[in-house]
Amino acid sequence: MKSINYSNVIVGHAKKIRYNTGNWPETKFGDDLLEREKKMIEYCDYAIIIWVNNSGVIGKNLELLKKLSKPTFIYEYNTKSKERKFSSIDKNRKYSSLY
Repeated sequence: MKSINYSNVIVGHAKKIRYNTGNWPETKFGDDLLEREKKMIEYCDYAIIIWVNNSGVIGKNLELLKKLSKPTFIYEYNTKSKERKFSSIDKNRKYSSLY
């Protein structure tokens, strides 16, 4: 993304950063995973989500993003079938059985 000049990117984390290939500014959004996820969702204008194997935590986050009407792009990947899908959030799709 750095190569196409995205300048308004913040990489969020809870304890330490794992990946920041664009060397964008980093912000600590909490002391644990749940606090970080919630604060990042509240803070963002747009979200890019990597959803592997229909993770329940990510599904819950997708439901919150959907509820807050945050524009969201999703990259879904299944490690067993190697199936991948790119899409925008679907307001009619149920991403978590907890909702």
